Amino acid sequence: MIKRMSEEEIFDKVRRVILEILRNGGGKLDEDQIERDTNFIESPDIDSLDVVGIAIALEEEFDLNFGDEEVEMWLTVKDIIRCVEEK
Repeated sequence: MIKRMSEEEIFDKVRRVILEILRNGGGKLDEDQIERDTNFIESPDIDSLDVVGIAIALEEEFDLNFGDEEVEMWLTVKDIIRCVEEK
């Protein structure tokens, strides 16, 4: 179980992880382009392999385990934040 973090702290960590994964894959997104309502389905910069990489990195970052069903429900950054908060 993670220590209680504010929604803003979780968002900052999630955004940092997303940017790290995308940049390692050659993406050129800036921090201000990742917002709570950023949609993974509609974004041309994020594909399903990126989402898997993001999930793995977030499991390490927060010391949590996410099931496949949970990750499949991640359509936006806000969905990830909610999932982390519920753990």
